[in-house]
Amino acid sequence: MALVIGNGTYTTISSLRNARSDAALMADTLRKLDFDVVEALDVDRADMAAAVRAFGAKLRGAGENAVGLFYYAGHGVQARGVNYMVPVSASIDTESDLEVEALPTDSVLSQMRDAGNATSIIILDACRNNPFASQTRSATRGLARVSASGGAIVAFSAAPGQVASDGEGNNSPYTAALTKAMQTDGLSIEQVFKRVLVDVETATSGEQVPWVESSLRDEFYFRPAAPQASAAPHNQLGAEAAAWARIRDTDDVAQIQAFIDAFPGSVFADLARLRLEERAASAPAQAPVPQVLAALPPPTAERNDAAPVTLDAAFYSQMQAELNRLGCSVGEPDGVWGRRSEQGLALLRRHADRSLPDSEPDPEFLNQLKAMDGRVCPLSCSVAEEVRGGICVAKTCPSGQKLSAKGVCYTPAQTASKPKPKIGRNCWTLIDEVICD
Repeated sequence: MALVIGNGTYTTISSLRNARSDAALMADTLRKLDFDVVEALDVDRADMAAAVRAFGAKLRGAGENAVGLFYYAGHGVQARGVNYMVPVSASIDTESDLEVEALPTDSVLSQMRDAGNATSIIILDACRNNPFASQTRSATRGLARVSASGGAIVAFSAAPGQVASDGEGNNSPYTAALTKAMQTDGLSIEQVFKRVLVDVETATSGEQVPWVESSLRDEFYFRPAAPQASAAPHNQLGAEAAAWARIRDTDDVAQIQAFIDAFPGSVFADLARLRLEERAASAPAQAPVPQVLAALPPPTAERNDAAPVTLDAAFYSQMQAELNRLGCSVGEPDGVWGRRSEQGLALLRRHADRSLPDSEPDPEFLNQLKAMDGRVCPLSCSVAEEVRGGICVAKTCPSGQKLSAKGVCYTPAQTASKPKPKIGRNCWTLIDEVICD
């Protein structure tokens, strides 16, 4: 079950061009994934609160095996460490107005915790600039960190303290990447958000890094892999690779021809045919050509003994997927081996703990990548971030300290308590306020 809220057409502050379309895209995607969706667009505080209460009641009635998902796109504000979702009609003159004019995200978390469902998913694409910066003295950039507990996963479009992009197209980079990943077969929810992180980081040139905190105890898939239909190509490739590994160093023509007969469409079959051609070319002139060669298809006009093996887009997509798995990000696998793929491969060669061939990718190279475990290429974070749980998250400092531009926590110098300097006859400035007698 899902509740989707999108607030974009604000009456007292700047509107958000993509919040409504982001919410509509998310609602449509969730319906395709068999969620029971309630959608609310451009709502005031009363309607937001009513929708959240109704959502909580619906989840409580669904039982402990239900999955609840809440999504919000719109203005989000952090003040005094509390995150607020801003209704379209909110009128904020002072920081304390947030408590009565906006809706705290904790109210949603509380409803979902009380329901006691097996899986709770909270997604907030709301880490945009604070529109009330002049009225909220303690408000900062982005949203505050939220602790996920009780079988929940909380996902922000940007790390705590960061600001997310509204996007140049019809949707924000975060929601566009998320809805795409959610509809990919066989990805666990953790893999979905890892893929979103890579895509958003790439789309924003590293300016925006999504953040996730999870206490999920059960596996969850938006779209599980199809039972055998999806697994068959992978299993077939594994069988081809194993058979090729057994005969790739042999000069026995009969064994090579048997492989071609067994796997005529394999990516390794071209290598096998080349092996036969080389074997025939190197045979003594007086020696009879083995009968098995007579059954081989004639070479094409473009092909000769020195021609490279032609590999298709499916092969390069597998190479790209393996590079991404090893942390050498090349973006969404598309089967086009270009500059980004070459850069990812160069990065892998630099950081791999084993010698890799300098040749162009081929099926044997792909097998070596599949044999590698875990991340190989290091995770690159900005000075204001640190690696936590395999992703970049914003650094946090102890109470009373701030993070410098170089990513170091420091204690700010104490500000004198005396108001200064004096402006006018009876007014002084104190930090960011003007005080008058």
